[in-house]
Amino acid sequence: MRSVFAVFLGVSMMFALWTPLQGFPLDLEEIPMENTTLVEMVIDETESSNLTYSHLWEQIPGKLKHVCISKNFIWGVNVHDDIYMRPYPISTSSPWRYISGKLSQVDCNDYEVWGVNSGDNIYSRRVDGSGGWVHISGLLKHVTASGNGWIWGTNSNDDIYRMIKPSNNQWICVNGKLMQIDG
Repeated sequence: MRSVFAVFLGVSMMFALWTPLQGFPLDLEEIPMENTTLVEMVIDETESSNLTYSHLWEQIPGKLKHVCISKNFIWGVNVHDDIYMRPYPISTSSPWRYISGKLSQVDCNDYEVWGVNSGDNIYSRRVDGSGGWVHISGLLKHVTASGNGWIWGTNSNDDIYRMIKPSNNQWICVNGKLMQIDG
């Protein structure tokens, strides 16, 4: 069993069931993000990697524009770049917790959460929310912490960078151009 998370936009987009043939029917870049809903669906995975989509989506309280999930925590940011996190699996006894700072995008792995702010500054901290934000050298518009052994990101020129985990503050430019990257 594992969970799949999605950010749905507006009430009219609530689907009763996820089907692997339909996918997501809208171009997300054309939709304003001020009214979003985070939903979770638990799916069964067989050994042959076939997915059984038999569960209903369940709405989770909160309005976020970007979310990430680790083995034990969910992180997200809203349209005001406010940062929130909560334990996973989700329980009504553990609501969203506000985390100080402002980030426009976050990504996490089982140990760290990484993010960038509106000025493309890069930050990281422990995924459990302890400690404080550590400023990382460089400027990125998007960062992903989930790549195996590497932190990946793209800058405002769509250049691709990677840095070894744990962070050594030395970004390596990779050939190519991407608007966004996820590991």
